[in-house]
Amino acid sequence: MRTESEPTTAKSPETKPPRAAAPRPRPGPATPLRPMPVPPVARVESGPPAPGAETAPPGWEMMPGSVFAAGRYRLLERCGGSAETEFWRAHDTTLARDVALTVADLRGGDTSKGIADFFARTGRLSRVRSEALTPILDMIEVDGRAVVVAQWQASRPLDRTRAARPSDAAVSVTALARMVRDAHRDGGVVAVDEPGRVRVTDGGITYLAFPGVPAHATARQDVRGLGAVLSELLAGMHHTGPGRPLPPSAARPDLPAALSGVVVRAAGPAEVTAAEVVAALEAVTSPVIGPEFPSDATTPEAVDAAVPVAAESADPAPWPTWVWVALGTTLLVVLATIGWFVGVALLS
Repeated sequence: MRTESEPTTAKSPETKPPRAAAPRPRPGPATPLRPMPVPPVARVESGPPAPGAETAPPGWEMMPGSVFAAGRYRLLERCGGSAETEFWRAHDTTLARDVALTVADLRGGDTSKGIADFFARTGRLSRVRSEALTPILDMIEVDGRAVVVAQWQASRPLDRTRAARPSDAAVSVTALARMVRDAHRDGGVVAVDEPGRVRVTDGGITYLAFPGVPAHATARQDVRGLGAVLSELLAGMHHTGPGRPLPPSAARPDLPAALSGVVVRAAGPAEVTAAEVVAALEAVTSPVIGPEFPSDATTPEAVDAAVPVAAESADPAPWPTWVWVALGTTLLVVLATIGWFVGVALLS
């Protein structure tokens, strides 16, 4: 992001010259909606906005209506967060569109190094192509905070969404699990650690709405997060921490044991990989389901019985029994007829 300096006030012969105004940033050019490589860190101060722009509260308070980056972004709605990271829906006043902001407060300690590491880890996600990852548009620093600007999508919060059928929840989470698996294979992490990061599209797909990877994020936390997301969709239960989670079937007895087991294994203390979670979800959502789901089960034996098998050789198939019976009956009738004619001939 380009930063330009304010013109200073000319010296007056009667007074001392005032101090030069702090440089203020100007909004950069529009960023195309596509995955981006790791961008350089742009330092943006919440200083004086452009003439006529809204004025940001001192120190950029995190509250609805607050603006920053010279008035370009205005906070609209807080969508969750933790002590260090907050998730916001905001409005880009320059491009007239809503965006998703991940704001990590990294003030204290070596702020510059912390922000650079945060952006580097987050930028690795740009290599992953998935409908379960919202495109990253920009990454900027604002007053010691690392801000990731991402595309906003029409969606619902995870904690306000429930799956009508267990299979719907499994299908919804599968794309997210595949995205996490691909990120891990590339050597990165996703940070599926907070329920507010994940939202559900109008099409029913769970996706990472607020990307931003802190230094403490691990691959094992991602897998636990997948289990927590699935549990939230199934039964409204969100497990956090390293302990063994309560199975969703405890709150919803109609859940298949296999699907409830995915939550227990993924969110529990066992070492489970994202690839294993994907395999388990795909087994549940496969059109060929095991006997644990008798209501709509289609066993391999039933499939084989329904599909005709081609002959393995050119030899004719044996005649069925009814053909032999018909031939025998016809032969008897013919012989009886011949005998009758012979008898009549002899008597005459």
